[in-house]
Amino acid sequence: MRNRSGTADTYLVDVNFQDRDGLTLTSGRADVRIPAGKTRTVRVPLDDPSVVGTVVRCEVVSVL
Repeated sequence: MRNRSGTADTYLVDVNFQDRDGLTLTSGRADVRIPAGKTRTVRVPLDDPSVVGTVVRCEVVSVL
């Protein structure tokens, strides 16, 4: 993620994790603080980690 603003900010990232057919198996949410003008990798934990073996795609649902 990139913070294009002139000040540091905290973002809330919501992600859906999907199987090969595009079916949402679980979701996840993470907060990330990003300094002004910087980029960070966001790691979002699965709400249901038992499906990790069938997840093939993740889709960002929202960034607030």
